[in-house]
Amino acid sequence: MTKHTSKSAFGTPKTSSPSGTSGLTDGTGSKPKKRRKSLGKFGAVVTRIQTQSSSAFRESLIAAGIIGDDGKLTKKYKQK
Repeated sequence: MTKHTSKSAFGTPKTSSPSGTSGLTDGTGSKPKKRRKSLGKFGAVVTRIQTQSSSAFRESLIAAGIIGDDGKLTKKYKQK
């Protein structure tokens, strides 16, 4: 009797991926997705940034003094 060391040696192409990890099956493929964890105290800021247009985000960086009008980092935020 020999001992198999790979999960994929026992699985079928439908249930196993080439890397040896189990793939989705009919029983696991339809489970609802897990809810994301709370973003904590910065959640509102993250949500606001994610919903901003790129031009609005750029303007907020300029207003905060992180970048200049030329789009480059200000002296305060450059690495030394």
